[in-house]
Parts: sequence; C-alpha cells; structure tokens
Amino acid sequence: MIAMSSVVKLRVSRVRRYPVKGMAGEDLSEAFVGASGVAGDRVFAFLDPAKKGDSPWVTARQWREMILLKPRFLAAPDDRRIVVYDQL
Repeated sequence: MIAMSSVVKLRVSRVRRYPVKGMAGEDLSEAFVGASGVAGDRVFAFLDPAKKGDSPWVTARQWREMILLKPRFLAAPDDRRIVVYDQL
C-alpha cells in the first residue's frame, strides 16, 4: 500500500505520438493509453536489411532528413487494418 505522503501529483501538458520510429511526432488532444503505451505510438519503422543485431531499424541518426517527415493517422489506429497511401 502506498502511503499518502508518497503520492505525487502530475499535470500532463502535452500528449505526442510518433507513428513511425525516427520521424516527427504529432500532438494529440486525446489518446488511448494501454499497457503498451499510447495507441499508435511507434507502430511502424523502416528496416535496414544490411544492419545485423538487435536493432535493424533506420533512425534519424543515419538519415537526418527523416525527422522532417510528419506521418499521421487519418483515422484512429487499428491493429486489424493498415492503409497505405502512395502520394509520390
């Protein structure tokens, strides 16, 4: 049991989600937070097949321009459906 004297009050000033690892985040007015964190946070990443080991992901350290890209969900994240829009 936690003693009342050890309770800390916190205020959330901003909720930000990063849909793709290494890219810019998006501010949210509300979010579902479950056991694994904010829904839709870092659910996508780019894989570098040439990298070996436990971390094969492409990061902004390798490709600095990556942080300038601003991915966003057009609807609430859904584990059952992924939609990809080709805008190139």
